[in-house]
Amino acid sequence: MEPIKKKKSIPKPTHFGANLKLLRRLGGMSQKELASKLNLTRNKIASYELGLVEPKADLFLEASNFFNVDSTEMLSSVFTDNLVESMKINEKDLQGTHNYIIQAIENFIEKTNEMNKIMNGYKTMADLKQFDTENNTNKKLYRAHKELLELFEMLIQHNWETINQIITYDHLQAGES
Repeated sequence: MEPIKKKKSIPKPTHFGANLKLLRRLGGMSQKELASKLNLTRNKIASYELGLVEPKADLFLEASNFFNVDSTEMLSSVFTDNLVESMKINEKDLQGTHNYIIQAIENFIEKTNEMNKIMNGYKTMADLKQFDTENNTNKKLYRAHKELLELFEMLIQHNWETINQIITYDHLQAGES
């Protein structure tokens, strides 16, 4: 009689990879930088972030400790669903974070204004520059230039919509206080 082979169970996927990617980005690190800090290769970090591989327990605990997050939540929660709670940010840190966010929004507005000026300059240049549309190469170049300007304009529009949502939300929150 043959011994009964134990079936291998397929491990349930976790949220480790997505959370690792978020925490790495919030920390302003590249995959290579994080790999260096955890004594891994960049490919290992990429595999974890893509969810192709789950880490061994010791690495998982090391990553949780490195980012100062609860190890259970690192696996079971999606940090982007409730970032403040997941990151266990206390009230004092939250105030500092709030000030940082306000400064970041102001910088974002300033950079968006600069982008708008640059885009308007390129639009004016395109309008002033006469393209010989008889030449097929110039026609393609003109069309590509026009498409890039449209994409740039869409990006700036999206930035302004985001800024408006943030400012509107902030005013609504201030009114509730």
